[in-house]
Amino acid sequence: MPWNFLAAAITLGCCLISPLFAPLARAQHSGLACLEEMELPRFAASNEVSQGFARAWVTLGPEGMISDLELSATAKGIDLELDYLLRNRAKYRKDCAGEKFELVFEFRVEGEETHTPVIRTYFRPPNGFLIVTQPLKMTIDMITAPPRREEKQPKRKQ
Repeated sequence: MPWNFLAAAITLGCCLISPLFAPLARAQHSGLACLEEMELPRFAASNEVSQGFARAWVTLGPEGMISDLELSATAKGIDLELDYLLRNRAKYRKDCAGEKFELVFEFRVEGEETHTPVIRTYFRPPNGFLIVTQPLKMTIDMITAPPRREEKQPKRKQ
């Protein structure tokens, strides 16, 4: 008799609790699980590009192709690079057709100015990336004009 009560309690518990875990099961199949490969932005800091955030909402269509892409960025130029990379330099799973997921990117400029900035990329679960670069040191290129050659003046007849 006690075993029947225990079995009934476990069955009832599973029926009541399993719907709570359904969103977790779906979350495991969406987002990064739909990515096979993705090139991350390089974000070389310059005077035209500043630090900030970007969000991408990707909807996948048949054959692992993007059917819709929405981008929101706080800094100029970041959205253009992300659009190119997500459409052309990423591969998505074909069985994820119809999935919509969000990717979050944070761009920071830290450290000493340098002519050759080092770019570091970090993964921030569940769907974020932090891209950190050093400030780009400005170079003033002093180009001097070559000396003029003396042009031969035609001789005047007197």
